[in-house]
Amino acid sequence: MPVKTTIMRKTYATSMPNHIGAFLKASKCFATLGINITRVSYDKSVDSHMLFLDVEGTEEQILKADEELEKIGYLQNKSSDSGIVLIEFTLKDVPGSVTNVLELINQFNFNISYINSQENGTDYQKLKWVCM
Repeated sequence: MPVKTTIMRKTYATSMPNHIGAFLKASKCFATLGINITRVSYDKSVDSHMLFLDVEGTEEQILKADEELEKIGYLQNKSSDSGIVLIEFTLKDVPGSVTNVLELINQFNFNISYINSQENGTDYQKLKWVCM
């Protein structure tokens, strides 16, 4: 009977050099390990080095990717007291729904550096926030 492999999801907040081929290097790392990149988010106005990557792979593949990305200097220093975090919400599209999110962000003392949201013709809105 075949062993069932559990697929994990992980979001990486990478810090890449701002030069040609930097994302290609990370992509090759994931591809070599058989990890699927499911989402990429980059905004040079927030941070020219920060690239968010959502990936899917087995626990073993993800742990190996952690090692490889750390070796090439693409992961944030784990000992740092501050960092950048990507927060995503799906909210009911009604007046005041964003207020609860802002109160939560304020409670954790996050400074918002980027917001992306737009009405999409449904009853919900997806919001992406980059906070420091």
